[in-house]
Amino acid sequence: MALVGNSLDQDVFIAKVNALDGIPPWELDELLLYANPNQGSFRIKVPTGLRNEVDLLLSVFDSSGRLVRARQLDMSGGDPRMDVSGVAPGLYKVTLSKGDRIYHGSMVVE
Repeated sequence: MALVGNSLDQDVFIAKVNALDGIPPWELDELLLYANPNQGSFRIKVPTGLRNEVDLLLSVFDSSGRLVRARQLDMSGGDPRMDVSGVAPGLYKVTLSKGDRIYHGSMVVE
C-alpha cells in the first residue's frame, strides 16, 4: 500500500460472505425481504431453490395468522415487488411457495 498525494494507491474489493460456510448471501437458499421495515411495499429475493420455477405463490399473514395478501409472482422483471399498502402497522409473516416447498420470512410495516 503506497500513499500517493492524499489518497491510497490500492485496489479495494469488499464482499459479504456467510461466516459459517463462505457462500455469498445472494446464493443462499432463503427468502430475503427488503425494505424491512417498509411503508407498504417490499421486494423479495427469490431463494435459489425456486429461481427457475413458475407460478410461485407469495402470501402475507398478519400476527393472528389471517391471510392479508396473496399473489402469483411474475419473475420477468427482476426482484418481484409486493404491495401491502393499507395494512395496519405491525409484524407480518411472509411465505413463498411452490407445491410442498415453502420458504418463510417476516417483515415489519411501519
